[in-house]
Amino acid sequence: MGLEPMPKPKIPPGPRLEQRAQGDSAFSSETLRYLRDIAGVSVWRWQPADNQVFHTGSGTSIGQGIAIEQALKHIHPEDRTRVKRQLLKAARTGSSGRFEFRSNPASGSVHTLSATFFPGAADGEDNPTQIIVHDITAARRAA
Repeated sequence: MGLEPMPKPKIPPGPRLEQRAQGDSAFSSETLRYLRDIAGVSVWRWQPADNQVFHTGSGTSIGQGIAIEQALKHIHPEDRTRVKRQLLKAARTGSSGRFEFRSNPASGSVHTLSATFFPGAADGEDNPTQIIVHDITAARRAA
């Protein structure tokens, strides 16, 4: 017995379609924020041209950026150089990839984190990098 394709939803035509799409977008945005928070995921955007990192997650939204050096202080000292080198290479080449690192013990308990990075939409000379970070501490301890 195979899986049957799901039928496409029927969207009634009419002037309310745009309002409905805006409402669905707000709902989707709120749902994604909720899922991100319960999954322990945060999203970062690094803009190398102005050396700014923007963060969203844990109930916050993208706002004023911080310098990459300030963001790197939250990474374990033994992992900092490797992480910075990988991010610089990603920004330079527009590459994507994944790496693991530990949080800085000075900021509380040490957590093991997994980061997936990929190029964001380029704005002129800028080559921003999107970084999705997931806390995998519990999974590592269970293994």
